[in-house]
Amino acid sequence: RSASGIIWKAISFGKTNMNRKSNIVYNVIILACTVGLAITVVALANNTYYADLFTTLLLFLLGAVLAGILNTVLHEWGHVLAGKRAGMEFLSLRLWFFTIVKENGKTRWIKSRFIDQAGACEMIPAKTDDLKKSYRKMTAGGLAGSAVAVALGIVFAALVGILPSWLYCLLSVFLPVSVYCFLTNALPMSDQGIRNDGGVLYGIAKDDDTTAVALSLLQIQAELYAGKSPAEISPSLYFELPQLPEDDANFLLLLSARYAYYLDAGDAENANKVSERIFSVKKYVPKVFLDQVNADLLYNASAVNKSEYEADDLMDYAEKYLNGEETASNMRIKAAYVLYVVGDREKADRLIARGEELCDAERIPGIAKMERKLLAAMKEAAPETETPSPAEEG
Repeated sequence: RSASGIIWKAISFGKTNMNRKSNIVYNVIILACTVGLAITVVALANNTYYADLFTTLLLFLLGAVLAGILNTVLHEWGHVLAGKRAGMEFLSLRLWFFTIVKENGKTRWIKSRFIDQAGACEMIPAKTDDLKKSYRKMTAGGLAGSAVAVALGIVFAALVGILPSWLYCLLSVFLPVSVYCFLTNALPMSDQGIRNDGGVLYGIAKDDDTTAVALSLLQIQAELYAGKSPAEISPSLYFELPQLPEDDANFLLLLSARYAYYLDAGDAENANKVSERIFSVKKYVPKVFLDQVNADLLYNASAVNKSEYEADDLMDYAEKYLNGEETASNMRIKAAYVLYVVGDREKADRLIARGEELCDAERIPGIAKMERKLLAAMKEAAPETETPSPAEEG
């Protein structure tokens, strides 16, 4: 989601006090376990079966790919199931090149781009009480799903001599792949300011600053889901929080939340200041958020800062993303560019009208409320420039 919708994803981000050295140690452990188990299942197959080497290697490689896909599904589905049990509502589930969304009671598969992560689930708290417990449960659900995959891998590897050789080669590699996936999520690490599940659970246990910010953002999400627009939510949830490092992803999410707050409040001056701050930390933005950040910066350049040069530059980065999915936020951002930069009132009105229609499909009532307000403001606004008539062009 754009429109500062970057904050509405399930919060699994932020730095812990783990340093680069601990990340290296954990990665060495993961590599040793994965390679050791891979050698074990290959040795078991070699000592039990007689098969063509090329065929065996091909089966192991195919098995590794299938195991990777199934591990991703089990891990993300674990998050979804645990999140529902913890009182969260399912919004979407991204798996490799596809995204599963639930709209109007129906489930849809949408083709999407692969962005730095094999899978990601998007859920939102449906209640405001005991968010720390809900956060912990949803996070642990992914590890539970990965643990199921490890258990399956152990069973498959133990069936040596019972399964046909081709089937054993295909399934036994599930064990090292599953252990790799489990450990990379369970051992507390962070990359690009984004925590893995173990890092999130570590932060919750320590009550560190980034967890405090994450819980505040989850509280904002819950109130948006209850129907409040960003500016109707208590300012303390946006501003009375610990200061985080610039390369902590939760710092970026908090800036995005503040930007939505100021936009919704009609405070253009402070919205522009926050947008400039977001731009200043753009080098730290994880790839998974970069499209959304560029889209929000484009809106600010078009509708708030009224900088044609900046808007044109950002459109080069955001256009593909904005055209990739029809949402109220994307329509509003495109309408702002067309209205204030291009100066095409007629086309802007069509985009605004489409955005208003899409507000009805928005799963988060508070976001829909903000989008309607921003779209309505553009309906009354005049473009910065007017598209010349054919006579004027002549």
